[in-house]
Amino acid sequence: MIATVLDLARSRPWPPAWGRSGRLGRLRAAWRDGDLPGFDRLSIQARLSALVVIALLAAVGFGAVLQVAGARIDSMLRQQDVYRRLNDLAADMRQGATATQAQADLFARDRVPAAAQEAKAEIARTRDRLDQLAALAAAGPKVQAVAEARTGIAAVETAFAALEAEAVRLGLTDRQGLRARLNESTRAIESELAEWPNAGALPFLMARMRLAERDYMLYGQDSALGRHRAAATQFDLAIESSPLPDSTRQTFRQLLGTYAADLAAFAEGSQRVRAEQA
Repeated sequence: MIATVLDLARSRPWPPAWGRSGRLGRLRAAWRDGDLPGFDRLSIQARLSALVVIALLAAVGFGAVLQVAGARIDSMLRQQDVYRRLNDLAADMRQGATATQAQADLFARDRVPAAAQEAKAEIARTRDRLDQLAALAAAGPKVQAVAEARTGIAAVETAFAALEAEAVRLGLTDRQGLRARLNESTRAIESELAEWPNAGALPFLMARMRLAERDYMLYGQDSALGRHRAAATQFDLAIESSPLPDSTRQTFRQLLGTYAADLAAFAEGSQRVRAEQA
């Protein structure tokens, strides 16, 4: 029954709507049987030449496809390498920022000159990494982020330069800067007190001022400055009630004024250093 239906289908003419499908079917059959239209009128050599040309065209087309695919794969690999380098640089920058902060804190707290040099070197390395990051991210979605990072690293560099300058002005050792001036002013009062055993309460009040000064140097507490000012006021009042000569009283007032001014300048500078650290 099925064979009869197939024979009937082959014997009936194709409807107009099936014409295109019929042509494709005949073309497939001709390709399968090797009975291509017009080939029967060609010589054997012409047929071989045509087949060679067709094979060459197929090879060229296949090679072009391979080349395009290979270029696409290379582009994807290059892009993947760029992303890897971007991630590596970003990680290095995060580590650099942490190291810079640690060295800056060490310099501000312990006044270690090597820590300042290392902090500046770390800032320079971070800036170099940022330049590499900018080159990799050129014309990409991270351009704005790179620009903001440049602004940030410039601000960090400026802030650390200000911190370093203020720390140097305060004095990295007790023989430098405002620390040296403060030590000189305290020694001047103590030397003058040593000349006058009958100075009354002045030695005791001087000891209170030195204790408050020490506490401020160690802990940076504003309360220590308040205790120092209170002791300085009492010291000034005690000068008037002391049995010292007028000229000596005037000397003590001048020395006290210098001491108070030096400590105030040092306190102002140390507060600026702490503000730069924040």
